[in-house]
Amino acid sequence: MLLSRASLGPPAVVGVRASGPPPASLAGIFVVSAATLLLQMTFIRVFSAAIWYHFAFLVVSIALFGIGASGAALAVRPDRFRDPRWLGGGAVLFALSAVLAYVGTVAIPFAPFRIFQEPLQVAWFLLDDLLLVVPFFSAGATIALALRQWPRHVGRIYAFDLMGAALGPVLMFLVLPLMGARGAVALAALMGAGAAALLSPTRANRLASGFFAIGAAALVLAPGCLPDVRPDESKGVPQLERQGGRLVHSQWDPLARIDVVEIAGRAPVIFVDAAAATAMAPPARSDQARRELSALAFQMVQRPSVAIIGPGGGTDVQNALALGARQITAVEINPAIVDLVTGRYAAQVGHVFTDPRVRLVRDEGRSFLGRTPQHFGVIAFTLIDTWAASASGAFSLSENYLYTTEGLESYLEHLDPSGYLAITRWYYETPRLVAMAREALARLGVREPWRNVAVVNSRLRTLVLIKREPFTAADVAALRLRAALVGGTILHDPTADLAESEYGELLAAAHPTSWDKSDVLLVPASDESPFFFQMTRWRKLWSGLQRRTPDPGTLQPLAIPVAQIVLLTALAIGVLLSIGLLALPCLAGAPPPPGVGRWLGYFFALGVSYIVVEIVLMQRLTLFLGHPTYSVTAVLFAILLSSGLGSAWSGRRQGTAREVGGLLAWGLPLAIAFVAFAVPPLLRPLLGLPLPARMAVGMGVIAPLAFLMGMPFPIGIRLLAARGGRMIPWAWAANGCGSVLGSVGAVLGAMLGGFGVTLMSAGAIYAVAVLGIGRTPDRLE
Repeated sequence: MLLSRASLGPPAVVGVRASGPPPASLAGIFVVSAATLLLQMTFIRVFSAAIWYHFAFLVVSIALFGIGASGAALAVRPDRFRDPRWLGGGAVLFALSAVLAYVGTVAIPFAPFRIFQEPLQVAWFLLDDLLLVVPFFSAGATIALALRQWPRHVGRIYAFDLMGAALGPVLMFLVLPLMGARGAVALAALMGAGAAALLSPTRANRLASGFFAIGAAALVLAPGCLPDVRPDESKGVPQLERQGGRLVHSQWDPLARIDVVEIAGRAPVIFVDAAAATAMAPPARSDQARRELSALAFQMVQRPSVAIIGPGGGTDVQNALALGARQITAVEINPAIVDLVTGRYAAQVGHVFTDPRVRLVRDEGRSFLGRTPQHFGVIAFTLIDTWAASASGAFSLSENYLYTTEGLESYLEHLDPSGYLAITRWYYETPRLVAMAREALARLGVREPWRNVAVVNSRLRTLVLIKREPFTAADVAALRLRAALVGGTILHDPTADLAESEYGELLAAAHPTSWDKSDVLLVPASDESPFFFQMTRWRKLWSGLQRRTPDPGTLQPLAIPVAQIVLLTALAIGVLLSIGLLALPCLAGAPPPPGVGRWLGYFFALGVSYIVVEIVLMQRLTLFLGHPTYSVTAVLFAILLSSGLGSAWSGRRQGTAREVGGLLAWGLPLAIAFVAFAVPPLLRPLLGLPLPARMAVGMGVIAPLAFLMGMPFPIGIRLLAARGGRMIPWAWAANGCGSVLGSVGAVLGAMLGGFGVTLMSAGAIYAVAVLGIGRTPDRLE
């Protein structure tokens, strides 16, 4: 999950200056905020490639406590660091620590799946966290020091903070393909040094910052001086290297890191984030294609028109051509993979993607099918998410709109009347996939869904075939004959007695949740909660904790409830750190001012609500925009920019809290409800628009809500400033703690209740917080 640096709000400390911040200082705030979010998003990509997605979520969440810790530190010693030169010093420390954090985390041999066997891994994990804390602490302290100088101008400072942060995801999207992770880190350091020069009050300080900028610029021009990302040994790239493979190509794009490993006597393999693998094999002969489980559907229809979602290295395309497909639409989302199979390795794959029968589309599969009017004889998905990632549980915390009930319904609607939807997955995922097929067919008006589904197993893999029309006896006879060639077993025969089928009871059940004999979660994944890979039941958490990590060769990812462990660990750590940070000023001897609990609760609630809305909207718009990276970039840009404008607008308003922010108590929940329930159906007819237009529409529907979301924090800070400002540092710490805990709550809420319920919960928290603060009699001047 992504945490927005600026969503936490700016820290502020006690102090007043009559004049406002000069333009150079506002520019410095803008630049350091942009650099902070660029660094944060780069580290998310680094940890996704080096270890696994869910550990990136956990590590970066903990690191963001560094921003809140800066406020707690200033609350402990409010009279320290008043020299204006510390403004530039914080930005310089950010620049230095950003590079050191990258170098250190790359060098640390943290192996997450050995943590139960090697206690030393806990120390490596904590050291990772410590290294990440420093640059975020420094960035937070920089903004805090600026606000201590100009607390009455919080609206403008917060606006530049947010609008600068809005530039961060755009920079990552542009910079990562050109410069890689190392270059992105170097650019963040250069921006930090540049911000130091803008914030430094004297010529000598600016010159010193310039020297740091020269060093960072050298790294931007020669990022190879920094060490490259080292994937964990549990990932596919190092595993294949240990077998004699040679890493011959690596590149970054906004979606992932792409590696190619060549090994003598075998086809080169493309790896996505060092784990998800696809081989680039030579073209298959028809007799070879007939022995592939995933190719069975291509034989069930004479000369079909085929849609292949996620063709990767081209194996499915080759098999479909070998078995007589007349036309193939191959939909691949990753541009780096497209470049490899049409460029450097085009001859290796037999130039299949330039075959006149093949149309290669660079797009997200479900988004493409939702926009095209074309119908197909076969729509095929073959292990788009690989065994390596699934077996680790790495995807259990990630949303995936390909595998939802609404997704299956959409695919079936794009089939010819006698066409086949063919999904090849690992055997342990089959029950939930079958439950989703039953639900999708029921929504399409099929009264006996067990007659429209066939399940074929071959060792670790299972092929689920789904039709809009019932299977005939001739269909099953042909399927049985062809399954025998691949050594497959038919686990569900749609023409046989239900009692003879392993999946008969599930397919015939009144509702999938009534089939409760398995440890696997069977509730169909939906667009409201698209966590298909989270299949371990919560009630199995304790027994799962008592088990050791299974041998990856056993393919038992459900033996350990990875998602639950990660989420509850993050929640526990977040609660402990929050208590520690908020209690730190009192432990240091600072007496709590009157009403501190009410004010801390207000800013804590703002942190929770803001990040929940941010995360849910990023997930919600993934389907409309076509990929999580596009969604993250567009949503963060729109939310942060519009929130910044809302902050600037509120900073010019005068009057009581009720007068300045009176519309927020009902306006925020109403705007959230509109985005939660009215926007999704409004966006569906617009799926056919080109990507730039869809991004503009997505940002447009977010902007009004985000404008309102930018107002409560500066209003609260101005109210505290009117009371002397003593509680402002604590308010910043509370807001940061709420944001990190809110990120965990957003995922938990989406898993347990869905996105709509989670958004409305955030709206309710906003309403309670704003109503509570509206009774404050102080005036905003």
